[in-house]
Amino acid sequence: MSTSEKTARELLGQTIRKHREDLGFTQQTLADAVNSYTGGNWLKTTVSKVEAGQRALSFEEAVAISNYSRLPIQELMDAYVPRKIDDLWDECVRRFASLGDKAEYVMDDFWALVPLLTELHEGMKDDGERFPPKLDRKTLVKGVGEMITFVDRAIRALEIVSGDASWYGHLAPMYSRDPNISTWENTRKMQKEIEKEIEERLARLNKSIDELELRDADG
Repeated sequence: MSTSEKTARELLGQTIRKHREDLGFTQQTLADAVNSYTGGNWLKTTVSKVEAGQRALSFEEAVAISNYSRLPIQELMDAYVPRKIDDLWDECVRRFASLGDKAEYVMDDFWALVPLLTELHEGMKDDGERFPPKLDRKTLVKGVGEMITFVDRAIRALEIVSGDASWYGHLAPMYSRDPNISTWENTRKMQKEIEKEIEERLARLNKSIDELELRDADG
């Protein structure tokens, strides 16, 4: 099984086993240390299951292992957060920012067009509702039509940015690498749900960005 295919538990177990072996600790020694800290009933076989990725590890047990073996809890947390979710999260944040930038770029172009529309309006009033000679009708109509299309796309994109902002704020603590019990337990219990939701939102972001990028391609 390749690293990318390993589960979060297996990655965590590998980290614990490697550190324990590097220090020369036996599985029984580590089990006794965990019991001393938590008041639990770990056996040598319990450590074996944890290291094989066959048993979940509570935050309290992780702290016990960290304290005894001097393995930073941060390192355990880094191993425990699923790699796929981690990668998806980073990509989602990057694309989220990109979508907002592109949408604002389109809206800036729209506002830059306002003086031209004002000039057109004033020119039509002063010239018997005919286009002012200095304005090219074909170019103007094409430009306004394209801008309206992309402003509509930009508005939809900004709605996504606005609507998803609270969602990113809600999940951000999970990826802050703050080693606490809620981060640990939420990652363990919700990784599949989180992975699915991030993938869905990433697809929405990509679709909106692709639509806005058509503007550059068409231009």
